Amino acid sequence: MEFPESFVRDVIKLALVVIMLSVSIYLFKLATSAYETSSLNYSVGVLVLGTIYFVLGAGFIVFGVLIALTLLGQKIHLS
Repeated sequence: MEFPESFVRDVIKLALVVIMLSVSIYLFKLATSAYETSSLNYSVGVLVLGTIYFVLGAGFIVFGVLIALTLLGQKIHLS
């Protein structure tokens, strides 16, 4: 069974979106655990790490949503 090339590309993009969202959820979990375990003696380093994880997770979510929106836009435009 042959799939059209655009369909294969859409499936790959959707897989990327799913991977990005799962990575961002994992990064958010790391960030919250870093914030929870921080005590005053080494809190600065942990806060910086948690913030980096948080920003990365947010970036992955934004990127994934942008890809999903472009896919939806293409579908709406085609129909």
